[in-house]
Amino acid sequence: MNVKEIIEVLKKHPQEMKVVVLCRDGGLEDATFIESIPIRLNQDIERYYSRYKECETGEEEETAILIAY
Repeated sequence: MNVKEIIEVLKKHPQEMKVVVLCRDGGLEDATFIESIPIRLNQDIERYYSRYKECETGEEEETAILIAY
C-alpha cells in the first residue's frame, strides 16, 4: 500500500475517526506515532516472516511510512 492509496481510504471516513494498529497478540492499540523509515527487502525470508526490515540510512532500497503504537 502506498500513501496515495491510504489517503483515498482515509478520505472516505470522518476526520475524527480513531486510527488503531494491529498488535502482535492479535489485539488493537491506538496509533500513537507515524514516521518515515529506511527499509529494504528481507533477504532472509526463510528465517523471518516479514517481507521488509528496517535498515540504516544509506542501506535502504526505499523509504516507508511506519504507523505504530
